[in-house]
Amino acid sequence: MKKINDVAVFAITTTFSVLAYLWLFLVLQDKQVETWEGVVTFLLFWVLLICAYLADCMRAKKIKESEASKFGDLEHLTVVDFYNKLVPIEKG
Repeated sequence: MKKINDVAVFAITTTFSVLAYLWLFLVLQDKQVETWEGVVTFLLFWVLLICAYLADCMRAKKIKESEASKFGDLEHLTVVDFYNKLVPIEKG
């Protein structure tokens, strides 16, 4: 069993999957696919890809911001400061 850490992309994919089956049912009721139905189907595929990509980008940005907050302002952080925050010096 695998745990899903980010449900945004999963939820988008699941929603589009259900909508795709409903769309397929509607399109094939008359047993004929018209050109406009094929075009709409093709365009909805690209909408799915763009939505999933944007959700993944927002997740990556959120992870990057949370990691940056752990170490403070990374733009002004030197390598030595980064190392000292990453690996605390043991006193003893």
